[in-house]
Amino acid sequence: MQQQKACRLKTVGFSVKDIEWFAELHQTEIEKGFLPSLGQELLRLLYSEIAGNRNCIVVAGFQSHEPKPVGFIVGTVNCAQFYRDFLKRKGLSALKACLPRLLSRTRLRKALETLLYPMKKFNSLLPRAEILNFAVRPACRGTGVAQALLDELMRQFRAKGVERVKVVTSERQVRAQNFYAKMGAKRVGSISVHKGQNDVVFVFESKVAQ
Repeated sequence: MQQQKACRLKTVGFSVKDIEWFAELHQTEIEKGFLPSLGQELLRLLYSEIAGNRNCIVVAGFQSHEPKPVGFIVGTVNCAQFYRDFLKRKGLSALKACLPRLLSRTRLRKALETLLYPMKKFNSLLPRAEILNFAVRPACRGTGVAQALLDELMRQFRAKGVERVKVVTSERQVRAQNFYAKMGAKRVGSISVHKGQNDVVFVFESKVAQ
């Protein structure tokens, strides 16, 4: 069993370099997802919007004096609104960044599916708040870093008056599913963000402090 490591958490004041590191960590640790296939520049635009969006929460973990984060978790109080904000402020730049890759019919279809995902009928029965992305460097898994990040994210959600938060993960990501269940999330159903891919939906519920 690995010894728990001290983790310094940061939730505000992210620099351009921090955003680049988020994109890099996403590219390497969530590489089987769809977004990394569109290139790191798109990821930088995505995290730039997340870091500056009042409807989003970012929690990054750092160890000792290392400048690069060992992990991060991001969430939004309203997924559909965040997508609208991103398209309004970064849509043109995002299109230019990933246009060559969107010449693939499969990637174009997945891009449209991603944008339309918040409007799926199943989502109307779920919380608007959602955990968008979560990544921890392999060397820090099992050390308490992931739990510290998730606990702080949920604390931030409660501070915003949010009691229920959903997270969607691929049915192949058994490790992630086990972690969410261990942290108290309830599996509430399945959804297909992309055609031919089954995803599992979990919901965290917590009371807002009075």
